[in-house]
Amino acid sequence: MHHKTKMLSAVLLVSVMALSACSSKDEEKDNNASASGVNASGQANTDPLGKYDPPIELHVGQATDSTVKFLDGESFDNNPWHKEYEDVLGINLKYDWVADTSDASQYESKLNVTIASGELPDVMYVPKKQFKMLVDGDQIEDLTDAFNTYASPLTKKILMSDPKIVDAMMTDGKLLGIPNVGSLMDQADVVWVRQDWLKKLNLPAPKTIDDIEKIAEAFVKQDPDGNGKADTYGLAANKDSFNFPTAGFADLTSFANAYHAYPRAWVDVNGKLEYGSVQPQMKQALAKLQEMYKEGLIDSEFIVKDGSKVAESVAAGKLGLTYGRYWNAIWPFQDNKNQDKNADWQAYPIVSADDETAKAQVDLPLSGFTVVRKGYAHPEAVIKALNLMFENYDGDRSSHWTPIDQDKKYVDKGVLLMKYPLIYMEPPTMNMDTQVKLLDAFKKNDPSIVNDLNTKRAYDAIMKYRSGDNTGWAFDKMFGENSGQAVYQDYQKNDQLFVNGFYGVPGPVMNERMSTLQKLEDETFTKIIMGSAPLDDFDKFVERWKSIGGDDVTAEVNEWYAAKNK
Repeated sequence: MHHKTKMLSAVLLVSVMALSACSSKDEEKDNNASASGVNASGQANTDPLGKYDPPIELHVGQATDSTVKFLDGESFDNNPWHKEYEDVLGINLKYDWVADTSDASQYESKLNVTIASGELPDVMYVPKKQFKMLVDGDQIEDLTDAFNTYASPLTKKILMSDPKIVDAMMTDGKLLGIPNVGSLMDQADVVWVRQDWLKKLNLPAPKTIDDIEKIAEAFVKQDPDGNGKADTYGLAANKDSFNFPTAGFADLTSFANAYHAYPRAWVDVNGKLEYGSVQPQMKQALAKLQEMYKEGLIDSEFIVKDGSKVAESVAAGKLGLTYGRYWNAIWPFQDNKNQDKNADWQAYPIVSADDETAKAQVDLPLSGFTVVRKGYAHPEAVIKALNLMFENYDGDRSSHWTPIDQDKKYVDKGVLLMKYPLIYMEPPTMNMDTQVKLLDAFKKNDPSIVNDLNTKRAYDAIMKYRSGDNTGWAFDKMFGENSGQAVYQDYQKNDQLFVNGFYGVPGPVMNERMSTLQKLEDETFTKIIMGSAPLDDFDKFVERWKSIGGDDVTAEVNEWYAAKNK
């Protein structure tokens, strides 16, 4: 951890210790903070959930998407979370605008117009590109003091769980936005295999890249579905097979990881970051893929199929081998299970092409920041809202919130209340923690261990599956004893993650050049795999990549890297 990160971590650690050491007398302080943040005794009120009295208004630019649903009569202005902010914190949310993020370009256009006008809402979520615009324009509030003063011990514990998250929070030593971070581990691929097909064909579990090739060959040539037709596929692939980090199913990134190649990631080579897709290891991975494609072990039409189209082959029982994330169990494998009760998918660690252990490639899951308009009188209100979200879902208030969140009227309509908070993020270790709790609860036959919302959902589904209802099967494959999350536990124990070396805000050169460079990369790799270009075209690709902007992007990335490691 570099010097700047150490400094912030030390401040946060002191703050956690101080808050944790509060006496019972301190806890009895008046929680009714006035609009100026001062309590009745004239002292500053630093309660992480201190209520404003009189209430304050917080104007919001709200991001939404197609998954956000409301019951009849409810809206962003009228829902349980809106009421929670009013009742607990004395914060009255006012929505200046609501914009759909389903079309990223439209949302970015809305933000760009808002930023250019200078008429910002008090709070809004922005992707990394717009965050940099706001930082450069000095338009957002420094939240460092507000965070150190008002963030709860739980909030600090969660956000400090990974040094890179602390790193991502900082801009020139300041906290200028709350990062929307997720789990590193949940981005890792595993090898998913139809276990029932392995058993039928008397094949061993995959342990090497040669095993992957043999399984793919058997699934193509030995009629694993038993219908007497040559209609099953080998290794899954789709038209965006190296779309790291946004893929997650039928992706070939982790196939490349077997050769210690890291496409679309940045790799430390002798103290400098280099682009993984132009390293010699990538050529080795492409050579094997070209060989497998020629042998018919990869769908000849993969270039015209997206992930959803490949998922149709899974549901139809025509595909039994793919790289993907732990959540593939719920989509698309559950669809396969619904149609064939004997279908049984099993997760395995990714394999290596040599004696060196393969590392699953992941990216720091930082999509953007929640920022506060510069000059807003109550920047700490956003920190309090973050505290409340964590306390309701993961802390002492979960017993209050869970019955509301899981009310039948919402669950039956597929309404997710977690879509409504001003800020929502899941603890980076949430799903791994869920798996540990579940196994402990099952081992001890003690449901009381299941004491949070995420674990309860999984527990109830697995119990349903164990009682004969296959609709809960996916949760067993995500969180059970032999599950995707079980493989992740092994990854953590065995240090089997490769983290993308660049996790900063893209600079102007990257913003200008990277889409052209990635288009060249996609076209070249696809042609090599399909055999329409020779393997040695990889070397020509590397030269061209560097000459049309790759070297410039690399220089810009290393300016960031050098600054981070001071």
